[in-house]
Amino acid sequence: MIKVLTIIGTRPEAIKVSILHKLLLEDQKYNPILVSTGQHEELLVDALKDFKLKADITLEAMRYNNSLAEQHSYLLSELQKVINNQTPDLIIVQGDTLSALCGAQVAFYNKIKLAHVEAGLRTGNKWGPFPEETNRVFIDRLADYHFCPSEQAVKNLKDEGLNEESIFLTGNTGIDALLHIKKRIEQGNPMVDLHLDNRINTLRSQSNKLILLTLHRREIHGEQYEEILKELEQVSKKENYAVIYPLHPHPALKKSIDKLSLDHIHIIPPLAYVDFIGLMVSSDLIITDSGGIQEEAPYLGVNTIVMRKETERSEILSSHNYTKSSNQNLSLDISTLLKESPKVITPYGNGSASQRILEILTKSLMPS
Repeated sequence: MIKVLTIIGTRPEAIKVSILHKLLLEDQKYNPILVSTGQHEELLVDALKDFKLKADITLEAMRYNNSLAEQHSYLLSELQKVINNQTPDLIIVQGDTLSALCGAQVAFYNKIKLAHVEAGLRTGNKWGPFPEETNRVFIDRLADYHFCPSEQAVKNLKDEGLNEESIFLTGNTGIDALLHIKKRIEQGNPMVDLHLDNRINTLRSQSNKLILLTLHRREIHGEQYEEILKELEQVSKKENYAVIYPLHPHPALKKSIDKLSLDHIHIIPPLAYVDFIGLMVSSDLIITDSGGIQEEAPYLGVNTIVMRKETERSEILSSHNYTKSSNQNLSLDISTLLKESPKVITPYGNGSASQRILEILTKSLMPS
């Protein structure tokens, strides 16, 4: 059996490896072990529950969250202990988080094959997003398998001179997870949080439009973040929009929120993944700096404003239903996109990325 160690630390990572991990569990050729670094432990645990999964090994990275350097040091040390104990044949990391970077580094230091899920994303700006852009460049330099979500990601890696035999167009595993949950919702499975369902219905009945907001990236913390919220509050008050904002648990965001008077922006705790997808489906517009939502919204047909100077998911910007913005243009962008008819586009595959990755790994690791 091939022992596979999948290392995750955040909710998006948990979501995007869930279907792949389930496929590995079902395949008798593999012995899959799921490692949670604890980078965002509570959110990650809740996400795994939506897929009836739990981590086999859990670390405590959140205790070392004073700085990226401290957390990095902790993760390298603790992951090395896991490697010593488990001696895996393959390590899988997803995306561009600190957990993924440290997983890639320990794979390299121990000469263990490394698979990078969602390889090849680039903005070309090492500060945006920070530190994710530089993380993913490093990870791709170390990976033996590059599983790319789009043609543009494939091109990025080829342009950088990486071995073309290691580059595979698979689609995005996040779409596998999204379509899995969407099917459950369409079959009538209720939200986990019925209070949220009632609140959505109440806000829709009282407001002209329902807007979903998510903001969390480090590069907007502080004054820029506060200015965006002020602008959105003004627009929502003028037009009678209701904004629902599941607040990311980073303490810097809570500190800024406490300074502001927000009547039309309804702050709620982070949501279970199934509830969040239900909220996306119910929304007239999404305003976000999230990478995952940029992938999910096109498949749900929800118009989206990307609050980023650069995006590594440029495929969606070819549609009139998606735009990049800043708080200087936010009012105009909201007005424009609310007038656009929703449109489903599918730039990241058809939901079979995890199956494709499993087939590639099996062919490579178990040649006939």
